[in-house]
Amino acid sequence: MTAPVALAAALAALAVGLALDAVAGPSRARGWRAPALRLLAHAALLGGLFCLTLFRPISSIILYLVAVATLVAASRGKRRILRERLVVHDLLLIRQILRHPRMYYTSKRDWRVWAIAAGTLAALGAIALEPPLSAAAGLSVFCAFAAALALLTTLGASPATCAQDAAGEADRAIAEAGLLGSLYAGALALRTAPDAPLRAPAPLADAQALIVAVQCESFLSGERFAGGPALPAFAALRARARSSGRLETPAYGANTMRAEFSFLSGLPNARLGALRFNPYLASAALGPGALTRGLRDAGWRTIFVHPNDARFFDRDRVVPDLGFERFVDGADFARASRAGPYVSDAEVAKKVLALAAQTPRPALIFAATMENHGPWRAGRLGPGKTGLDCFKEHLVNADRMIGALCEGLARLPGPVVLCVFGDHLPALDLPGVDDLLATDYALARLDEPPEPGRAERRTERRMRIEDLLAAAVACAAARPAD
Repeated sequence: MTAPVALAAALAALAVGLALDAVAGPSRARGWRAPALRLLAHAALLGGLFCLTLFRPISSIILYLVAVATLVAASRGKRRILRERLVVHDLLLIRQILRHPRMYYTSKRDWRVWAIAAGTLAALGAIALEPPLSAAAGLSVFCAFAAALALLTTLGASPATCAQDAAGEADRAIAEAGLLGSLYAGALALRTAPDAPLRAPAPLADAQALIVAVQCESFLSGERFAGGPALPAFAALRARARSSGRLETPAYGANTMRAEFSFLSGLPNARLGALRFNPYLASAALGPGALTRGLRDAGWRTIFVHPNDARFFDRDRVVPDLGFERFVDGADFARASRAGPYVSDAEVAKKVLALAAQTPRPALIFAATMENHGPWRAGRLGPGKTGLDCFKEHLVNADRMIGALCEGLARLPGPVVLCVFGDHLPALDLPGVDDLLATDYALARLDEPPEPGRAERRTERRMRIEDLLAAAVACAAARPAD
């Protein structure tokens, strides 16, 4: 292929790529900057692939179109399921998707998966068969690629673009810079994220306190959606609770690490800038300001329980950064029973109760459950059951876990606090649910008898997730029935 023909083919490919990008999110910005960002992002990707394929135009064009189509399909799929567009942090989770594909909304039956695979194979075949352009033509393209990348870095790192990404407004970032441009700007914003810890409020301490906090996967009260199951144990916990109600969480349908980090650290997700999409990327920098680190430094025993691979979300690295002395992970549940594809909530209750009885005080035991993790594919709990049927059955199992915890923990002496909350709503169309960024919680002292009439006097209190652990510590430090 001659250089002029290669140039024409590249321009045609850019036009197709920009059209695909517009499918991910049309431009709503005015002026020259928005189209310039889009064009530079695509030119930089195409030029970079041209250099990586050692100046093979057909191969680089195929790879470019496959890459753009893949990113657009992923963004649209994420938007459809999780109501959020693709961000650069999602690309950093590819390792997790490959290691745990069943935990994500991927399917071998999706024709787009096969189309992407076919395009990639075609590109690899083209690399083997296609002769490269001359060194002079390749050098010219390399210089153009370097210039496009430099301009893209200058525009993408401007305050306006970084502020949008840091605020977590993926829709606005895509509207300005396009999908590729927003991903590049997001990567730049991660590089400029603050490395100093954001200090959280100092926790209170009590020499005999035991706090058990249970982060229930995809949990909400059955009263909130039509056809929801009765959850008597959770209702009883709410009736005796010091505080209960809606809990504001930073994500819908997935991304547990956002809620988990805010609960454990006491830091609002909105304060984390570009890290708000995945705070665990900077746990070493943010960890010293976490409430859990403060509790450990004050002499509390801190235990993290999660019946899953410790490497998921890099928790093997993150959990110590946040101040936990012990991590009880999936290896400790190797022989545990399962409810569907994941370890049952009943097994989590058994483990927590055993730890609560053995651990010196003061102590915090945090458990993140797995049983009700999506996707809720039909038949996961038996033939004939829809995804919604499975979700409701898992909710009932979570309620039984809450009942077992209430019964077991109430037998222990001293200040005993149980805090139960949902990390996010499920990625399901639950009829009647309109508050998509709010789950439910209950916070109770189990060492005090249920106060007569408290259920009747109880008023729902809406709370932000970053305030919940501090409220649990204060509840442990307060006098019984205070």
